Amino acid sequence: MVGILLLGYDTEYGVWGDPEVSVRAVKAIAKVHENHGAPATFFICGKVLEARRTEFRKILDDDLFDVQSHTYSHIDLRSADLKKVKEEIQKTNELINSIFGKAVKGLRTPGGYYRGLQGRSDILSIIWESGIRFVSSDATGKHGTMPAPFNQPYWYAEDGFPELLEIPVQGWHDNLLKAYAPLGGKVKTMVIWPPITPWPLPKKPPRTPQEEFAVHKKYLDYASENDMIYSPAFHPWSIYRLNPEARTIDLILEYAKKKNMTIITYYDLYKELVEKCPVSF
Repeated sequence: MVGILLLGYDTEYGVWGDPEVSVRAVKAIAKVHENHGAPATFFICGKVLEARRTEFRKILDDDLFDVQSHTYSHIDLRSADLKKVKEEIQKTNELINSIFGKAVKGLRTPGGYYRGLQGRSDILSIIWESGIRFVSSDATGKHGTMPAPFNQPYWYAEDGFPELLEIPVQGWHDNLLKAYAPLGGKVKTMVIWPPITPWPLPKKPPRTPQEEFAVHKKYLDYASENDMIYSPAFHPWSIYRLNPEARTIDLILEYAKKKNMTIITYYDLYKELVEKCPVSF
């Protein structure tokens, strides 16, 4: 009973539409991770990175952090023109490589989908040809419902890409859990009923770091007790909006360490799994 915790941060503009807020949020999260000596992955939109490249490099150019792609402008890959998909992926790959000196190996798709990119070999082909070797796109229940099932990593062998890994999201996207909508609007989240987890759904959106942590604690316990991977979807702007010191992340890391869970980056997980036979598990 150990379990693995992957903390990935979808770095985008969010409610303020201001890259400076993204910088402050990422800085606060990075500080928490540094205090714990805990690795993290930042899936960053190229447009945000381009606007504040110097600041992001100063914060994230560290062996503790893994910087991967979240597309250039946060487009919906499943509905976008394939030419646009290729442009978005290539542009962000080039930006990250030029700023951090590292080739992009991972992609978190904006929003996420039920069953990820299964059945979309056209998009998977573009992703593979760009040099990306793992995606995190399986992130909702059927019909886009929350919370996402406890799906574990799998390979896109049936779509013709046996060495391309999917690392699903489990549970809630943190902005939806807290009922935060981009650009200050309202959000109504479809939820799965009855709950797909052994515990009930939250009765209301959390409004303190302690309340938010209480939701994640159930997932951390479940992953630890069943030796599974837990990789929730977090957004720096959403974390910062609730608490500028990223206290929710502090509580999660503190508890995961108490449970002796392994805390690694998405890329490190990929490297571990690629050494094994590429089959679903």
